[in-house]
Amino acid sequence: MTRAIRLAFAVCVFIAPAAANAQPYLFAGISQTRVTTRTAPDTSGTDYSTMQFGAGYRFNKYLSTELSYLGLGHYDTQQNSWTASGFGAAVVGTMRMTGAWSMLGKAGFYRLDSELVICCSTATKTSLGSLPAIALGVQYQATPELSVHGLFQMIGGKTGTDLDNIKMLSIGATLSF
Repeated sequence: MTRAIRLAFAVCVFIAPAAANAQPYLFAGISQTRVTTRTAPDTSGTDYSTMQFGAGYRFNKYLSTELSYLGLGHYDTQQNSWTASGFGAAVVGTMRMTGAWSMLGKAGFYRLDSELVICCSTATKTSLGSLPAIALGVQYQATPELSVHGLFQMIGGKTGTDLDNIKMLSIGATLSF
């Protein structure tokens, strides 16, 4: 009986601060993105502007989860074009530094679909499947509801697809409720 009471007490101690700090939020960002492909090398190594937006839920001041949409845009060269977009999920860790500054770390995955057209052929649509993603960055809490962030994010490629990797340097904003 005392073991069950201790366990219930420990759960309450862990959940109570989480409930007090829990809050949903929306975020959006723009990125300078470098996509490296295997089958269309002339689209590789060029920087493109992309966008990402989504929603998250902050469980406590250290941990949150996010769902997002990532639009990688449409890349054209003289002979090839490549398009990709999809959805992602991530766990976000936050560590307060000084004052309003925090460090961010994200780990998750993206489920992307791509379309590749090589030299006037028909479009090849490919589901790239679930791709691992990690990100590191900083965040400035301007007000209790609004923060701005800068992130470096890397999305890994998948064997058997035209995608080698995606590297993104982004800025964005988060609006908490």
